[in-house]
Amino acid sequence: MTSEGMVQFHGQGQGYAIVELSRAYNEKNSIREFVTNSLDARVSGQIEDISVISAPPQRRLIISDNGRGMTENKLFSLPLSVGYSDKRERTDQRGEKGMGILGFGSLGEVMHVISRAYDGPINAGYSYVRWELGKNGVKFRTDRLSASDVEQCFGGVFKHGTRVIVDQIGDHVMEKVLTTPALKKWLQKLYAPALRSGIVNMSVGRDDGRRRLVSPVEAANYLIGSSAPFMDEVLRVPIKNEETPGGLEVVLFLNPDSIGDAVAVYSKDVLVYDSLTQLSELESNLVWNSGKVSGFINDRFNRLVLGRDAIDKNSRTYRAWFETIKEIEDKLRPIVAELSKKGSQRSSTIEIKKAYEAMQDAFKELRKLGLGGSLTRSGEGELVRVIGAQPVESGGGGGRRGPKTPSGKHPGPGTFVEDESGFEERVVPRGPVPFGQPQPIDFQISDAHLRSKLEDQLGTPIIYLNSAHSDYKNRQNASDKTSFLRYIVELVAKEAASYEIRNNERQGKLVGTTSDSVREALEKAEFLRFHTLNRLGIK
Repeated sequence: MTSEGMVQFHGQGQGYAIVELSRAYNEKNSIREFVTNSLDARVSGQIEDISVISAPPQRRLIISDNGRGMTENKLFSLPLSVGYSDKRERTDQRGEKGMGILGFGSLGEVMHVISRAYDGPINAGYSYVRWELGKNGVKFRTDRLSASDVEQCFGGVFKHGTRVIVDQIGDHVMEKVLTTPALKKWLQKLYAPALRSGIVNMSVGRDDGRRRLVSPVEAANYLIGSSAPFMDEVLRVPIKNEETPGGLEVVLFLNPDSIGDAVAVYSKDVLVYDSLTQLSELESNLVWNSGKVSGFINDRFNRLVLGRDAIDKNSRTYRAWFETIKEIEDKLRPIVAELSKKGSQRSSTIEIKKAYEAMQDAFKELRKLGLGGSLTRSGEGELVRVIGAQPVESGGGGGRRGPKTPSGKHPGPGTFVEDESGFEERVVPRGPVPFGQPQPIDFQISDAHLRSKLEDQLGTPIIYLNSAHSDYKNRQNASDKTSFLRYIVELVAKEAASYEIRNNERQGKLVGTTSDSVREALEKAEFLRFHTLNRLGIK
């Protein structure tokens, strides 16, 4: 006799399984679950505040946010809907598994969740659920709290948002694991893209019963030592059978002196892998294992496995993501090979960085004077040239409409595009220079005659310098580095002008005749060359 059906927990085994799941998280991943839920609850268009406070005398950890909060019905339903989430199938949401709330069991024995909805009545109280870990299951109790209850027992009143308090934490975990330095280090690593974008303010503190000391969690600084920016772009990744491409934020830096840098992997601003090399397909990869590339890859479309510690590879979104990673790798390969060389290459990289930093100042000056060829759109849809802060003349052209800044309070610094779901963020405003630090590589035989070239297949243009060219070698090996710096500046200024002409033509931004645009770009190149050399002290 055959039969079929759905696999289920045994009636008595269900409670035991929930306890085991609750204890299965490590401490860092438990923190990640609660803070990630807070990040998902951000009020659209506003910077969110999230704090993580340890209170050793009470053996408590307090995680608070000023997000949307939960209605009473929503909060009271959580104990009866473990494993289900209304975020499921929504790839723009982080907590789609509905299991993370159980993570409290790896920290303590009891959890209090207090919430107040952002759009609830002004005089509304607070909704409350108490969870307690037992031998054979997790008990819960729901209640309603007054402002006085919250003030006296749960850390003070708040206007809206959610507060999670984990109680009865073991002394060892409290004193040795949940320290302020450890919490700060975890949050900085776990949420690097969100901190860098400014959509959230995070803080860590300690309450010893007499006073509470709180300090902010700063965004990670990748520009250390000889490190230089390589790519800072949100790429549009085509996904099979999907109308809308996925957003992939790529922020990479190169450091010729490093041997241990890694590129972390994030999904929707939350850490998944410490390094791309944790993927079995890339664990022996020469580029990602070189130790000379740092930064992160942050997607908006992948699904994660239970526990958030790996990407679900059985999907077309992962395949599209992986193909884009391989394209970036192809772009990096010749540069990493060059950086791995010793001797004069290291010295020349330092000089190139010096020239690039001086050119950044020149670009800033260029923008102040309104010589950058910036354009906006008139109310009639025409392209209008911008001088300083004001549009001064109109012109034709069929360029694409660029990002616009929506009205209302912006969620931190950056460029924003308003769409059906609210705010879509560029993450970090682009710097004054429209390309990363120039990179010296040996050109292929077909391009051996070129001194430089510019490529922009993945969005961020990159200037390559032919390190095998005799002109480069002669100046690189000269005792006086002035001639090498001048050589670099002249090549970069030339490529910048060429790029502007091509880019404006491609985007339909040419205003006036082609010869006018060419002349303007060449004038810009001369301005950059003169001011960059002046900042370098070269006449």
